[in-house]
Amino acid sequence: MDKFGNPVPPGIPGEIYIGGTGLAIGYVDSSQDMDHFIQINTNKIFRTGDFAYRDEQGRIHFIGRNDALTKIRGYRVDLLEIETSVLKIDGVSAAAIFVDETDKYLIVCALCLNAEQTLAEVQKAIALDLPSYMVPGRWLVLNTIPLTTSGKIDRSKLKQRSGASSQEKGANETETKLIHLFTELMKRSIERTTNIFDEGAHSLIILQAITRISKTFNQRLSFNTIYAHKTIEELALLIATNTNSDKRIIPINTHKSDNENLFLLPSSVGSSSVFSNFKLAESQNLWGLDYHSISKEDTQTIAALAMALHQEITRVDDSLTITLLGYSMGAYIALEIARILEKEGKSPQLILVDVNLNPSGKRISNLKEDERLNEIKQEFGSLLTNYSPVPLSSTPIVALEAKENSLPANMQQWRTYGSSFVHDYLEGDHDSVFSKANISTAILKVENALNTFTARRVQLISNDFSAHSS
Repeated sequence: MDKFGNPVPPGIPGEIYIGGTGLAIGYVDSSQDMDHFIQINTNKIFRTGDFAYRDEQGRIHFIGRNDALTKIRGYRVDLLEIETSVLKIDGVSAAAIFVDETDKYLIVCALCLNAEQTLAEVQKAIALDLPSYMVPGRWLVLNTIPLTTSGKIDRSKLKQRSGASSQEKGANETETKLIHLFTELMKRSIERTTNIFDEGAHSLIILQAITRISKTFNQRLSFNTIYAHKTIEELALLIATNTNSDKRIIPINTHKSDNENLFLLPSSVGSSSVFSNFKLAESQNLWGLDYHSISKEDTQTIAALAMALHQEITRVDDSLTITLLGYSMGAYIALEIARILEKEGKSPQLILVDVNLNPSGKRISNLKEDERLNEIKQEFGSLLTNYSPVPLSSTPIVALEAKENSLPANMQQWRTYGSSFVHDYLEGDHDSVFSKANISTAILKVENALNTFTARRVQLISNDFSAHSS
């Protein structure tokens, strides 16, 4: 049946319920009856928690446990699949996978290892076997996996162990403040020498940490800085010695100084780490623009933010033709940078990735707003609500739209906003177009866009030559 208790047709997944004269009266612990024993008219049925579908011949095909199926950042994840992958690694004697109770993005793996196996080797094997969104973000190495009296894994005890917290103190005041800050954000004890990313820190936690570090220490750190200083000890030293030299422009994949450059502007998270899987031919340099490291005074409007980033771009590339790729909110910033370049007499080229024409329209991300945007809204205020795109005059636009959005970006609406327009699609949804699973398609489509720009420039030169010849 579906979640409303209605029978589902063949081919449609539903939860298995059982009934009949052989059904038990209830659990010994009657407090569990409410969740599992359901009364329909005069009949009592049992909710198994097993998901399956029935084929046309009436055969039942098991999919998985209801409590093992979850969604992580828009992806459907089967926790049993992860558990099976961990257990098949040599040297792993037991394992249990669950989602952290206080952080629904965090997959936790509790496991027991033989003496010859190391956690690092297990993590390496899992990273090769599973897509990145299924790789556990927190690992608990235990002597034994706790079991219930019936011999099943006691997941409640595991979750208590995962969330256990203590008031750890640092070697100095800065460390102690950082420990308390990350302990509060991550809902678990963080030690001064522990890699915070091994403990499950992800982009949303880092975004919140950037804001709080700014308020606490009056220092702006970027995503890249925190990724480079992964422990409390390293971050505290950076802050205490004031050696933070955050850059707004980050080399992602650069080769020769005389190569053509492609400047990448990320989504509202503001970190170019979203493009970390992105690599083009060696004839192309890739630069990421991190706008979360820019002070609030420079981020009152999209135009002001664009002006600050334009200055960074021209330090790297002051040529006539500059190519920009803007993803989500970064597309609006890229549009305004292109406008500045047009006024300077230059010839920008623009790739827009999965963005609505209307900045205040319905969001196309699959992630819930309260999980993703609260901290961003605090940082940017009314940045998007007060912004409305205006067409460019001489900039060609290639629009790349995610195929699998529940709310389409409708990027055909950008057709009249540039001197020429090409529309194409990327694999995945808004939040996964640059993931490892979809990056090969993204690279191909961006290379196609660059070839389109090159062909257009050649055609313009040819037309200009013909006009002068005649």
